[in-house]
Amino acid sequence: MGRGLRRSALIWSILGSLGFLVLPWYALPDGLFGLGWPARMLAERDLAPAVLQAVKFGRPWLLVPGLVLMGALVATGLAPRVFGRSLVLLGAAGFLYTLAQGFAIGLSGWSWPFLERLFGALDDRQLGLGGGALVVLASFLFLFATGLAARGYFRSDVFVAGAVVLVAVLVGLFTFFPVVRILMSAAQADGGALSMSALLGRLATAKVWRLDCLGGGRQCGVAWNTLRQYQFSYDQGGPVTIPDPATGKQESTAGRLKLTQLLEVGSNGLAQMPARSFDCCWSHDTPI
Repeated sequence: MGRGLRRSALIWSILGSLGFLVLPWYALPDGLFGLGWPARMLAERDLAPAVLQAVKFGRPWLLVPGLVLMGALVATGLAPRVFGRSLVLLGAAGFLYTLAQGFAIGLSGWSWPFLERLFGALDDRQLGLGGGALVVLASFLFLFATGLAARGYFRSDVFVAGAVVLVAVLVGLFTFFPVVRILMSAAQADGGALSMSALLGRLATAKVWRLDCLGGGRQCGVAWNTLRQYQFSYDQGGPVTIPDPATGKQESTAGRLKLTQLLEVGSNGLAQMPARSFDCCWSHDTPI
């Protein structure tokens, strides 16, 4: 199992290095399967791999993922007691850094004002992450999973560790992250900075809490408009005597209680949807 874990770490380190050294770091208009980028990647900065972005086109922050991948290659030869811990630290650090720099620097430079105050103005921009960045991110992710397996988690099964980590990251990126961004936008002022007064103003706005519908107005606030009342109508009858289909003898049956109509009423007392009527083939003589 130890040899298999080291082989997994070596494979993912090499794949990540290829993404760092060969594939375009940023997204391409025609994708990786377009035929034009290999011939122009050495001359055009938006087509270059990360290593050229860093040393030739003035984006030194992209050297860090390459250094982390070099560290992962070195870690494959370390003693067992530090092998797993090193991969966990390197994989997590590389993944988080690569994602963070992609979010921190956008099409107009720094994405958040505090970064400009901290590091100064940035006369550069970044496109969306492309094939090279995705391969590097995947390598960091599975190096982290391999480190967990080497430390005994998931019964040292690197496949199970990789599957669990991959699913967890995908759920976080595509489910929890959008929700957090939406919630954070409620606390942002017009300039994009976080503001408690902006959050309280949005929470207390009349569009949410007004009660105009109770005084003859057309509608209440959003919070109250979510309230609904449902009115059910029934057709009820007493016990009856019917012939048993098998023996022909008369038997007494319980009365019926049949739903005939459903009406949804909003918080303003008006019907929100047309009434739904229900009918069935009940007969005193022929039970259903």
